[in-house]
Formats: sequence, C-alpha cells, structure tokens
Amino acid sequence: MIENYKSSPEARDAMTGLRNTYVDLNDVDAYFAYVKTLDGYGDINLAQKDSLLYMSGENLFMSGKYDKATNILKSYLY
Repeated sequence: MIENYKSSPEARDAMTGLRNTYVDLNDVDAYFAYVKTLDGYGDINLAQKDSLLYMSGENLFMSGKYDKATNILKSYLY
C-alpha cells in the first residue's frame, strides 16, 4: 500500500502508475482526490494539474471523443 510505504521507490513507482492510469481513464479529478488523502503526497501544484488535465483532454480528442475532450479542456482552460 502506498500509504504505508510513502518514501519507498516502489510507492513512487506506484504513484506514477496510478497517475498514468487515471489520465488514460480520463478521470484526473479522481486522481487529485485520491492524492489529497495521502499524507505527504497531497500537494499537487497547479502546473502538474494543468499538465494532467491537458494530457487527458488531448487523449480524448485524439481518440475522437470530442464532447468529452471539450469538457476536460474547458477544465484545463478555467
């Protein structure tokens, strides 16, 4: 569990995997919510949030899911 081994390399790798999975699922808001529950990981800066939102929106756009991409990219812009 990430919560129990926060400073381990495995926990950092797991966090990277979770981040990538949430981006692929186009649910970065759920990732942000989860990270806030982890003591020591809860500070995702604005640049990181912007980057993840953009990547999620871009993935949706590239896969032809324009309506969903529009919603994500609006979140990115505002």
